[in-house]
Amino acid sequence: MAFSDYDFDDGSGKTATADQVQQAIFFARMFRDHSLLVHCHAGRCRSPAITLAVLADRLGEGREVDAVNGMLRLAPNAAPNLLVLSLAEQVLNRHGKLERAWLDRYEQAEEVAAAAAL
Repeated sequence: MAFSDYDFDDGSGKTATADQVQQAIFFARMFRDHSLLVHCHAGRCRSPAITLAVLADRLGEGREVDAVNGMLRLAPNAAPNLLVLSLAEQVLNRHGKLERAWLDRYEQAEEVAAAAAL
């Protein structure tokens, strides 16, 4: 599977699709009892977003914060692709919970960084 690292659908046909995110989740379900290697070019945006989607699926609804924390344990410098994250919301029917869990964590990190700079 291949798609560009854009946080929005630019109409080029090279951005992630819901079908691709769903395929990744379904593939991961076949290996539920195994480790998976998810990678992209830099390992900072696309693969962490897919990893977050897979973790959210494995952990189940209501455990979105745990999924974000698990993804960050695997990739501490991750900045998940927002389009993939939004598509994962749709595929998993999380109604904004997964995006909110990521954005809350991101905002906390920003606050810590700002306080450390003082």
